[in-house]
Amino acid sequence: MRALAITCLFVAACGGDDVHHLGDAPPAPDASIDAATSGPVSLRLTLDDAPVAGINVYFQDAASGLVATVATGADGIATATMEPGGYVTVVQPFLVKRNGDDVRTFAGVKPGDQLRIDERSMGPAQITITLTLPIDVNANTYDVYTSCSGKHTLVGSGGSATIPSGTVYLSGCTGGLADVLVQTTDGNGAPLGWFYHPDLPVTDLATITLTDTYATTSTDVTMMFSNIPADYTGLAFRNVTGSARGPVLDLLYAAPVTAGVATQTISRPPVTNATSVTAMHPTPTNSIGSQFVVDWGPASVVTFDLAGALLPLYATVPTYAIASHAVSWTAGTGVTPDFVVAEVYAERFTGAPNTSWRWRIVAPYATTIALPVLPAPAADYNIAAGDGPLPDGPLVDELTTAKVPGGYDAVRARLHSLRSPQDVEGLVTGAAGRIVYEMLESQLQL
Repeated sequence: MRALAITCLFVAACGGDDVHHLGDAPPAPDASIDAATSGPVSLRLTLDDAPVAGINVYFQDAASGLVATVATGADGIATATMEPGGYVTVVQPFLVKRNGDDVRTFAGVKPGDQLRIDERSMGPAQITITLTLPIDVNANTYDVYTSCSGKHTLVGSGGSATIPSGTVYLSGCTGGLADVLVQTTDGNGAPLGWFYHPDLPVTDLATITLTDTYATTSTDVTMMFSNIPADYTGLAFRNVTGSARGPVLDLLYAAPVTAGVATQTISRPPVTNATSVTAMHPTPTNSIGSQFVVDWGPASVVTFDLAGALLPLYATVPTYAIASHAVSWTAGTGVTPDFVVAEVYAERFTGAPNTSWRWRIVAPYATTIALPVLPAPAADYNIAAGDGPLPDGPLVDELTTAKVPGGYDAVRARLHSLRSPQDVEGLVTGAAGRIVYEMLESQLQL
């Protein structure tokens, strides 16, 4: 079973916010924008929440004609008047490099767009607490889950009076509060009891003792997945139970598929007013693309129908053509995605500039995505014959397609703030919904 790479559930926009919470609702698409012949388009750059000034932004029409070159102001914003369908590109927007120079392009922009690239040079500060738990008779392990950390295990001694206590590391706790779930298991790994403690104040180096009572009510639920196409031979899934502050309990499973159906019983203690996010990863029969179906809603939802959900599976590895300045690939059948994120890695060591660079573009869905031809002084970043690293040209090292609530219009402005292909899940918003995305199988190994 291939690795399930799920990294950013519940995060609003991973490049601009390290606080773990459900994403803000995207702005509703505005019909007047589609009707407009021209209007303002802006791009805002921030690094660690501070505006980045003095960076040239290239506004181009759909044929790569230069509309304007505008440097970001003290507020980190550059604005120009554009017609629908053009490009907005920035070269090396931040001092922080990503394995080479950095070029980012928004394609298919519309008048009224307020684009943004929010970057962080480091993650949120980590704090350490010493946590002491009440004894659960016969428990050997005490698994601690919080809304601002992963899993921590404190060891007890079954049948003894040893008080479980230990160090827990936290990061990104919203408002200095954490929601805490504790689950105990016996020496055979069987669950014994649990309790949920919301709104726990936490500060660095604090010593905290909890005195909650363990519940012993059975919490098993059976997850059922139906209408899995025959092109998929297995199913991995991750179920995340979260509070308003973020993910609390994170469970990973794999299940065989029989006649298009997979089932798995899991032990999942209830969390008050929880949202459940289930990220499904059916295993494809080819090794080019991997798909993920991400459903979120009330924790009571345990059945998932994949009929008509999956995108066209990549049929060929994407390539970059120098002549057309475009990334292209072929795909099978499926529901049409809303957008594409592609990244091309190029290097040139035979003449100025001797450098390597990554050019990342977000665009409306198609199986051929053309990069704009950049004007001076950015023209050296246009990929030319002889640019590697492959014998026949540059390498397409990211290809992500996705279908999301509201479509490309709803998410275009913040797609370049996502740090990785898996961070498409950071577009989760609202009480319930579904995101489906596909990425290159090779990207799972990154």
